[in-house]
Amino acid sequence: MKRPVRHQRPPPRGFALAAVLWLLAGLAVLITSVSVSMLAVARTNRDLNERVRMVLAEQTATANLAFVLLTHRTLGLGAGVGNRLLPLDGTTPFTLVGGARVQLQDMQGLVALNSALGDDIRRLLLQCGATAQQADRLPDTLLDYTDEDSLKRLNGAEAFEYAGSGLPPPRNQFLVARDELWQAFDWASIRPAWQQRGCDDLVSLGPLPSVNLWTAPLQVLLAVGMDPAAAAAALAERDGMADAQRLSPLLMAYRDSVGTSLQAQSRFGVRNRGDVRVTIWLSSGGVARRFVLSRTGRSHLLPFVISEEEWLPAKSSAAETPQPLVGARAEQPLEGFVAAAAESIDNNNVQVSPFPFQRP
Repeated sequence: MKRPVRHQRPPPRGFALAAVLWLLAGLAVLITSVSVSMLAVARTNRDLNERVRMVLAEQTATANLAFVLLTHRTLGLGAGVGNRLLPLDGTTPFTLVGGARVQLQDMQGLVALNSALGDDIRRLLLQCGATAQQADRLPDTLLDYTDEDSLKRLNGAEAFEYAGSGLPPPRNQFLVARDELWQAFDWASIRPAWQQRGCDDLVSLGPLPSVNLWTAPLQVLLAVGMDPAAAAAALAERDGMADAQRLSPLLMAYRDSVGTSLQAQSRFGVRNRGDVRVTIWLSSGGVARRFVLSRTGRSHLLPFVISEEEWLPAKSSAAETPQPLVGARAEQPLEGFVAAAAESIDNNNVQVSPFPFQRP
């Protein structure tokens, strides 16, 4: 009697295939997770590296600039170093070893918010997007915010107006930061237009109303009352004298037209008082650093202090990456002025005694 043939079941191929697919899916998830983690680490390392490079560039620029400004007097456009001129009007791009670029702006060439004349603020506001009505009102509200009394100006605002609008009362002291400007009555209404036009770059928190015409941007020349055609001509003349240690005749003529010699000197100075805004960009772009370097006096222990430090935000594309205000002048290495300064120190021309900076 024949035994019945028993048919063997085929191997469970579907189960094996599913197991392989699940394994591959798990590996893909694992690889993706590792890749994302590696990208995050790489991005963090890149950002950290850029910040370290930026800090090193900041220290280098600070040391170089402090050395030059402490050992060589400024006049007009900048500091005379031997037969060269270090411009401080924000239009010359300087370079540092390592690829960073630097822009230097004399703060006395800007409109001083804490002491500017009302007409200067009004003319600046018109360039910064304010309506004529706002330009007439806001200078008074700013002065009421910073003065020490409670007397309201014609178009100003004191504690009563602030309380009616649900705002903190005015501090009745000088602004301590640029952002405090938006706490002054009704100034927040022009903030978008002001920032879109880059007007933060045109103002300082300086305590002196004197403006250095030789380091002032075009908008500041217009704010202090210069005719647009005269201001443009003066800038062209100033740019042509970038390597000369003398004062622009056109600007001198405007300065002398103010009134008496004493009035002209108090209204328009010709020297940097020790405050320079330093803006630094890395060659890779995407990150920038800005601060104000201020000379404190004749102290060897603390000749300079740094204030108003800020990181400029990274942009989403190379086209939006911030760039220095580059005029017609060629880039110059900032370190080159230090070498020239070491060879041209004159004890009769220094801002402070050069004792800490004597050559070996």
